Amino acid sequence: MNVVILSGNLGKDAEIFNANTGSSVIKLSLATSKYVGKDENGISKYKTTWHPVEMWHKTETANKLVDQLKKGTFVSIQGEMNESKNEKDGKTFYKYYVKAEHIEIRHNPTDTNTETVGVGATAEQQEMVLPDEVF
Repeated sequence: MNVVILSGNLGKDAEIFNANTGSSVIKLSLATSKYVGKDENGISKYKTTWHPVEMWHKTETANKLVDQLKKGTFVSIQGEMNESKNEKDGKTFYKYYVKAEHIEIRHNPTDTNTETVGVGATAEQQEMVLPDEVF
């Protein structure tokens, strides 16, 4: 089973790339934090991990959604781990990212007024390869 559930803050505004098929990919940089203890002064310490996230939507939906996904926005996503393989100058590069199927947008971690959005693109559209400059 390949299921990923993450909650955290966006590290920058979402980016959108149109695939010329009526679908678009939204790319996010999601930060999650884990409490790791206190320092010698008793101050809480946290470890931050950055997660690349991609979501496919119909272009119309993606354009509306990307306006809400700004730096600092607290979101919860559900999806799966995915990888892509690219070759450049005879070397193979692998990229690992979360392919989000659902996103819940919150204005703060305790906000109960959320908006949930599911992926609207077909499986075929989600598997499309985009130009290297997107990555």
